[in-house]
Amino acid sequence: MQRMTKTALALAVLATTVIAGCSKKDDTSGSAGASAAPSTAASAAPASTAPKKDVTIEYWTTPAYKNVEGSIPNPNFGDWEQAKINEYQKSHPNVKINFQLVASDAIEQKMTVALAGNNPPDILLDALDRRLMKYVKFGKNEPMDDFIEKDKADYSKDLLSIASKDGKLYGIPLTVNAEYMFINKKIFQDKGLESLIPKDRDWNFDEWKDAIRKVNGGGVYGTTMFAGNEQADEMFLMYLYGMGVEQWNADSTEVTMGKYKEAGDTIQLFKDLTKEGVVAPGPATLKATDALELFKQGKIAMMPWAQSLYSLVDAGQKDGSVSKNIDLYGILPVHKDGVTPKIPVAVAGYTVFKQTDKDKREAIKEFLQYMTTSENVKLLAKSGSFIPARTSSSYPAPYADMAEINKLIPALPSANLGKTSPMYAEARALWFPALQAALLDKMTPQQAVEDYTAKANKLLASAPK
Repeated sequence: MQRMTKTALALAVLATTVIAGCSKKDDTSGSAGASAAPSTAASAAPASTAPKKDVTIEYWTTPAYKNVEGSIPNPNFGDWEQAKINEYQKSHPNVKINFQLVASDAIEQKMTVALAGNNPPDILLDALDRRLMKYVKFGKNEPMDDFIEKDKADYSKDLLSIASKDGKLYGIPLTVNAEYMFINKKIFQDKGLESLIPKDRDWNFDEWKDAIRKVNGGGVYGTTMFAGNEQADEMFLMYLYGMGVEQWNADSTEVTMGKYKEAGDTIQLFKDLTKEGVVAPGPATLKATDALELFKQGKIAMMPWAQSLYSLVDAGQKDGSVSKNIDLYGILPVHKDGVTPKIPVAVAGYTVFKQTDKDKREAIKEFLQYMTTSENVKLLAKSGSFIPARTSSSYPAPYADMAEINKLIPALPSANLGKTSPMYAEARALWFPALQAALLDKMTPQQAVEDYTAKANKLLASAPK
């Protein structure tokens, strides 16, 4: 099992990139770079070849996709899935699918309880790179190689490897969300500070500090930081990677952050900037969703986020939930001179839990083959400006600025967040309390980093072999 390589990330990003001479949002009806590919038809569910016995399928999903083309009645999280389920059940009257949307910050506990009670859902749509191997390690997942047998060549090999263990596939990847940093160009322009925006989309730490200090004030913060829980923790970790810090070793068997003085130094820098009023107040308790809301209101000049921010801002400006005073400008992660920044990526997709009924397994297989057609994967990818897992699902970058930053992202390595460790979720949960302790002066930043490192490695050493 491997993490996404630099080459795979490059190819995936380039698959959704077009020339920059486009308007803010271009026509996305085409499929850039798609070779001869499987049929993309997805308007009607295929007739069933599975046994006609009555089957009930439990299907859970985290809020992964919204504003998906064809969502009925509203473009909110879960609406597209429900519409597709309704469509599927019309042509498969023997199949009943119970659909449940579970909050991202609740799925871990809900799945833990379900697995402990031997009552997991049949299908889960979640972050494959974050929790899948935790379930697989304890034998809770169904091998799924035959689910994509006909279309396997159309999937990214590296994405399939993330969802595989010991030669067996345990997940079907759908989309990748690359993460980097964003400037609200409008704030800089309004303050006459547009010259501080890096034309090469590359800031070192000194340039970054100078810019966010100068743009700060008048109801606007230079940037934000959040440590309220582990959600989107990789956003702050991007700064550590930019300082040359490695959180995990290469094969994700050991947490190494405590070996780097730069880790503590970076946290101290953010503490100092918070005291100056340059970082939005209360980072120890601020959650990712809180920080995003501040950005959506036009109160944050720059922040790290995922590529899906383009679609989020675009849709929000249309429905009034996002300030018109936002004009996104993507930049590479901030870094010190001599250090190559790294790009975190998140992979969403399906997994299926153990099945003992062969007929039900076949029904689940047919349903997921329908949900993961090339056209359906493209619709999901386009909804959030994500990178599709299937080559035939590629599409032109829908935003001019996204096309520009995507010319630079492929040259960067992807960050190793430790996601290939079966204990990733548990080790990850130890990080934000340590970060909070540092921000609240309960420990020095370096003490907090070393304490987290020691606890994480103790946890890893105690894990079942």
